[in-house]
Amino acid sequence: MKSLLILPIVLLTGCASTLSTAPTATTTQKVGEDPRLNTTTNKTVGEVIYETFDYEQVTVKGAKLKGAVKIDVLAANAVIPDGSFLEAFSDTAAAAYCTKESVLNVALNGPTPMSRVCLADMDRNGKFDSWKAPEGPPARKPWQKLVKEVPFAAEGEMSATTRGFRNELLYQGIAGERRKSPLSRISQRLN
Repeated sequence: MKSLLILPIVLLTGCASTLSTAPTATTTQKVGEDPRLNTTTNKTVGEVIYETFDYEQVTVKGAKLKGAVKIDVLAANAVIPDGSFLEAFSDTAAAAYCTKESVLNVALNGPTPMSRVCLADMDRNGKFDSWKAPEGPPARKPWQKLVKEVPFAAEGEMSATTRGFRNELLYQGIAGERRKSPLSRISQRLN
């Protein structure tokens, strides 16, 4: 009797794909100065005439929709507008691109969306054709076909810079009859 109960559980878990918990991102260290010393440059009023920097910049990989996605099945619905950026996640079934915030509305959950929506291009034709809701109800966690395929463009989106500093020297120029101090220093610590 126990072996009969274990077999359906093994079959159900074997068919489910697993979504990573963190988006796919790369971190780049930016260190240097601009312009390099002993070079000539032309700058106008308000521009940075010299800067030094040492910080990390994170690029989140993802995709931008080239059309709106509409999901409306039973008691669950979501709309993801045209031009939305979806973060790339790794999934055992396919490359997955998910919304940053929860957008899937489920009737039993009230007006508050309960899950992000992830999209995938299972046939690799440049159009999203499947969706799932990783934090949604159990019936919405496996990949399901979209009613209408939606084209997308893979791209990266820069996030805020972290850990470091940037010092800028600005040219303020002359205003009317009164001469301003020609240089201004701005220092920014990024933590």
